[in-house]
Formats: sequence, C-alpha cells, structure tokens
Amino acid sequence: MKKLLDIIILLTVVLTASALDKQQAKVNDIKKNKEYLYSEATMPTQKEAASVAYEQIQHEVLSWAASRVSRPIDKVSLKDINNLVDTLVLRRADMYRVFAYVKKNDLVPMFYDKGIVQDDSLDLGVMELFPQIAETKVDSTVAKEEPKPAEVKENKKPQKSLVDDKLKQELQRRFFGSKNSALQKIADARNFFELKHILPPLKADGSIINYGKLATAEKLEECFLIVYDVAGNIKALLGRGEETRPNLKTGQEDRLENYRGCGAIWFTMKDKDLEN
Repeated sequence: MKKLLDIIILLTVVLTASALDKQQAKVNDIKKNKEYLYSEATMPTQKEAASVAYEQIQHEVLSWAASRVSRPIDKVSLKDINNLVDTLVLRRADMYRVFAYVKKNDLVPMFYDKGIVQDDSLDLGVMELFPQIAETKVDSTVAKEEPKPAEVKENKKPQKSLVDDKLKQELQRRFFGSKNSALQKIADARNFFELKHILPPLKADGSIINYGKLATAEKLEECFLIVYDVAGNIKALLGRGEETRPNLKTGQEDRLENYRGCGAIWFTMKDKDLEN
C-alpha cells in the first residue's frame, strides 16, 4: 500500500510540474507577442496577487490607449477592462503568482469613439508576418514625417474623377490588362494577411522591386500604396503621387489622408512593367 501511495504522489508531482511548465511556456509566448498587454504579481495569497495584477493591467491598458487615441480619455469602466482580461495562476515556492493578459484587438471597441488606432508594427505583429520588412532599415526622417493616425473614417466627400469613362477603360487596360499582372494579383488580395503570400514571390521573380512599411519609404511619391485598416482588411490600392494619387480600383482622385487610422505598405515597380 505504501508503495502504491508513493507512486500516486510521484505521478501527482510530475503532472503538476508538467502543467506548470505549460503555463510558464504560455506566459513566455504572450510576453513575446506584441498583440498582448500583460502584468504579473507575486503575493502570499492568490487574492492579493490577483488584485495587484488587475490594478497593474488596468494601468497598462489606459497608458496604451492614451498613446493611440485622437481625443482625451475622460471616463473608462475598469470593470469592462477586467472583463476582457484573462489570468494564469502559478506557484512560486509558497507564494502565488498571477499573470494577467489581454489582447489589444479586444480593447479597440472600448476606445473606438476616441479615435483609437493601433500601430501596425507594435500591435499587429506586422514584422513577424513580413520578415523582409523587419530587415528594412527605417529612415527616421520619413518616420517623423508620417502623419499621426486619427480616427478611422470613410471618406464621405464626393471625389473628383481623375479620368473620364474612356480613360477609365484605359486605366483598367494599362494596370489590370492581364490577370497575371503583378498589380492585378495585389489588387485581388482581400486582407493584409493574404499579402504575405503575394508580395514576397512578386519580389523574388522581379515583378516588383521592393516593398516595406510606410515609414521605410525613401521616395514615397514613387511608391504604390496598399492601405489596410486595423482589422487588416485592404481599403485601397493607390498609385504613385504626392498629395493626390489615383485610386487604381475606382479611377478616382484619392489621398492617403482619406484613410487616417489605417496602415499602409508601399511597393515599387519598374516603369517598363507598367507599360505592358
């Protein structure tokens, strides 16, 4: 009987250690993931540790939101924040460690009326999806000149047409005349995540010269822009230009400023490829 009891105790210890290892691995993964905010506290009781962890993550959430909104945050329900937070409870000797975490995307609706906008590289994991972008050196002067995002709004003002009906047909023929053209493949992408399967091969076969995050563009006026919202949905494909650009899907005059709150990826092509 004693031997059986020893085996049961040993199995319990092994299973407990395995569960703790899995929890610690999850904690480590969350800490490395830019899509999360987190806090942790170690206290003599689980209740005390949870109380401190929740208080800290409330502060983290409010600080994160304050740096990404266009209007002051005057009143936020801490209870609403707590409802979005998940926790992991671990033991550290005779102490309790509570790890609290929340996904940034889940917080967006709470601050949407304040014009909240997520940063594509700090919040959405863009760097991980496109390693080539992560390797591109950021031009700090361009990064400073990039307009600060504000509330995501659809442009409601009537747009002036860049082209009449005949020229629209020419625009379609010139840019999207072939289903296999690089621009057509890019235009067919519905969301940011589909681009990771489109842009690298196009660069590899020479269909496009290069691509990267908006802040890394050296000559922005020579770049095409793929505009996407905070959910990663592609909102527009803009041609070359300075203040105004042709919207290659609508044939209308457009501006990057019409998509404040959105992120953008630039790409460049050779002139001869646009004439085919």
